[in-house]
Amino acid sequence: MKQKELDKIFKVFLAEYLENVQRELPTSYRAQQLKAGGMEAALVYEFETRFLKEPFMRAIKGVMK
Repeated sequence: MKQKELDKIFKVFLAEYLENVQRELPTSYRAQQLKAGGMEAALVYEFETRFLKEPFMRAIKGVMK
């Protein structure tokens, strides 16, 4: 699988994950940042990408072997 396809899968995963955060944990700090929108929401995406993308990609590549 190409890196571009993996990046697309990760973006879909991240969007689903953050939707779940908002639905299941509406009073959490992350959900409140997303609700605020603008720069706060952009930072959530940036930070969650930093923390989740590397382990996500390793897991996907491990399964694809």
